[in-house]
Amino acid sequence: MSKSNRLINFIKKIFAFHDLTNGRPFKVILIFAIPIFISSLLNNSLSLLNSLVLRSTVGGVGVTAINQTGSLSSILFQFAFGASSGFAILASQRKGNNDEEGIKKVFFSSIFLSIIIALVITTIGIFVLKPLLRLLNVGDIYFEYSYIYFLVLLVGFVITLINNFFGNFLRALGNSTFPLFVSLGTTLLHILFVYLFTAPYLLALNTLGCGVAVILTNLISLLINYFYIIKKYPSLKGIKGLWQFDKKIYGGLIKFGLPLGLQWSILFIGSFVQNSQVNLFGDDASKAMACYSNFEGYVTMPFSALSSAITTFVGQNYGAKLYRRIKLGLRDGLFITLIIYVVILCIALPLTRYVPYIYLNVEEINEDVIYYTSTYLIIVISSLILQGTLMLSRAALQGTKHALIPFLAGVGELGARILVSLFIPGLIDPNFASTHSPLAYLGLSFSNTSAWLVSFLVMGIATLVLIIFNKNYQFDIRTNVVTPEKNDSI
Repeated sequence: MSKSNRLINFIKKIFAFHDLTNGRPFKVILIFAIPIFISSLLNNSLSLLNSLVLRSTVGGVGVTAINQTGSLSSILFQFAFGASSGFAILASQRKGNNDEEGIKKVFFSSIFLSIIIALVITTIGIFVLKPLLRLLNVGDIYFEYSYIYFLVLLVGFVITLINNFFGNFLRALGNSTFPLFVSLGTTLLHILFVYLFTAPYLLALNTLGCGVAVILTNLISLLINYFYIIKKYPSLKGIKGLWQFDKKIYGGLIKFGLPLGLQWSILFIGSFVQNSQVNLFGDDASKAMACYSNFEGYVTMPFSALSSAITTFVGQNYGAKLYRRIKLGLRDGLFITLIIYVVILCIALPLTRYVPYIYLNVEEINEDVIYYTSTYLIIVISSLILQGTLMLSRAALQGTKHALIPFLAGVGELGARILVSLFIPGLIDPNFASTHSPLAYLGLSFSNTSAWLVSFLVMGIATLVLIIFNKNYQFDIRTNVVTPEKNDSI
């Protein structure tokens, strides 16, 4: 075989759709998770790139204004993103069962539901945007910039959501590499767009330009993903499938998407309350929040990528009735989680005091900003093992059709985060309302850790009962034999 043919075969192998029902679980999960992690890293880098470019073109006000809309994104958008992930779980189960017609129905039905969800969220969001910004205690200096930026995101949200579903759909069918390369290309384009739209000697659109850049980037990504999907699955071409109603498919999508969407939403309602409390500590705390929220997104990203890989792995194997293999995959997933946690501790903890220098100009940084940032990050990073294990449990439960339990765990997580945010600072410092002391802030910083603990207890126990100690998960029904432990060992 010639070198050119070998290169072509290698490229085809990289972009192939992988069957996660075969091979050692540790290996297939890790290989599948790595492109998801890199893709997430590139997507998350959009925020960092926004910050870096805006810092040079419009200064720290624009950076803080955009970062303060993070909680709004969580409240208004996370339901849709969660539902989109739920739709993809149904696709992965159809893939594991080799149900081509089912995959087609899931694809078109998911797009139709995504359009409806996006339009509803856009309509509601436009009306409640200003009240939510005021409820978040966004400062007057940032208010108009935040409003304009987020208004653009709302108007273009249907593009963002369908693009999000296409990426989830490809991963559900076993392809995590193509979305990675799309993210790489569109991230580079995004850098160009942000600079073009915000530079003072070019279009000078400030935060409006950043919003336009986000939507334009998502539109290009959507088109690339769509053409790739219809090339690999020609039956998905066109729009006729959008009008074909299948009661069973829509029922399954709602069953998976609705609880997951609600779960994601209520998780971030707690973050909204938490962030509004942080803003009460003043401008330095707001700047710190803009810094540590971005950095936290990076340190938690490996767990999110692993969770996505586990969800697809569990979904495909559940569809194939390889129940024993699911247990082995969870065991290997836990081992990978522990490795990730140790690596993050070693790398991220020493950086906590220097995080503000990544996102802010030097003249905006003082000891208070450093204290707020480092205190929060030290607490969160040290407790990341809770988040890693709860996300592993959540993926297992969602992939095996137990979507209600993660939703209930999310309710508990919401309650814990709100209670700690609203009451613990006052218990530590009775004069909290007037002094907003550093000790009160220390108590507030434990809100995430408390929420993760509650969620981990609920889903961890459920995973043990419903999967790990469940006798039905001792066998792979498709082969009707117990999977040999030695064949799946690390």
